Amino acid sequence: MVEKRRSTSEPTCTDLERAKMGLGGMPDRNHLACAKADLEEVVRVCPGFKAYLDIGQVYYYMGVDAVQELLAVDEAALNQALVFLAKAGESELGATLPELQLLRGKCLRIKGEDANAAACFKRAVELDDAGSSHTEGFGCLLEALLAQWSQAQLSDGELGREVDAWLRRAQDKYPAARLRQELQRVWRGHTDEVLGLARALVAQGRLALVRLLFETMEREGEGASALRDRRAVSF
Repeated sequence: MVEKRRSTSEPTCTDLERAKMGLGGMPDRNHLACAKADLEEVVRVCPGFKAYLDIGQVYYYMGVDAVQELLAVDEAALNQALVFLAKAGESELGATLPELQLLRGKCLRIKGEDANAAACFKRAVELDDAGSSHTEGFGCLLEALLAQWSQAQLSDGELGREVDAWLRRAQDKYPAARLRQELQRVWRGHTDEVLGLARALVAQGRLALVRLLFETMEREGEGASALRDRRAVSF
């Protein structure tokens, strides 16, 4: 019965992903409502990890804007997503699934709970297999750390240590090309914070990490701009 219900929700979630990438129009949220109704019945009749995870995902997509995923449109839906994801995480399988931690972290980040979100993203990175190309959890972790720093929840030293430690772990776990793409995505969306991070790293003597930041931006085709910014950072 669970497999039958998944056929309703999964295409809808795929439609949302396509919309975010500009490959399709705005998804019909009525489909999400139908999937939610189906899955609520599954949870009532046959509760379990798979049903909890599926309905948690549907509630997540109901709670966020289909194009700007960081924009909450229904906080109550996000809260419900967290409830069901927590239940899914109580199972033996759920405790080992990085995707579950990633989704929990996204819910918390959208709600403004960056420290709790970062803890989920760290767990997602830890659970990823060596050689995995799924670097989104690491990228989300960087964004959560930068958000904490920009809100003065982390000091320059704390941010530098966290980024250094988790980047080293990511370099040992993910393919270099895929990791570079993830770093580029984060840098594009957080240029000011990344330049602030570079200054903090310079002050801590982490020059190798600073070079990596700018080399990543240069390889993205922003070499001239990156070089100008690099000259603005005092070594």
